[in-house]
Amino acid sequence: MTKKNIFLVFCLLALGGISLYLNRDHFMGPPIQLSHRVMYNRRRGNQPTPNPMGETVRFLLDRPLRLTSITVIPLDTVETNKNPVPVWHLVSDSSTPPTKEFSYGFRLEEMQPAVKGSMPQPLQPGVNYRIVVEAGRKKVQHDFSIPPQS
Repeated sequence: MTKKNIFLVFCLLALGGISLYLNRDHFMGPPIQLSHRVMYNRRRGNQPTPNPMGETVRFLLDRPLRLTSITVIPLDTVETNKNPVPVWHLVSDSSTPPTKEFSYGFRLEEMQPAVKGSMPQPLQPGVNYRIVVEAGRKKVQHDFSIPPQS
């Protein structure tokens, strides 16, 4: 091969590599969509609230995913602290079954607290939180709060 042919092959490979790099998002698939729903617990007379965690917050994913980590952090600590302490943190060390929805504070199959023996803290109305969900190499975060019940 002549020097000209080697140079042309090198340029072609470089352009192909640049094209793949610039279009890498096209090959990753759609991003994860995460939403939440607050379900208020009703009290009757002097009966205690059915859920000791307070109001039930249900998180919904757009498709079933094998989750590897769930972290909930108060948003004000994220803004002021480089390493905020989560109020709920679950991790998986094995293959979890695909799930499309889960509730705050409840254990998921094959997931354990990141710190052994830790319990989720109750969510406070009016406080902004951030949930970070990881499924393998994919990651999504969603900010939410529980409105004060009137």
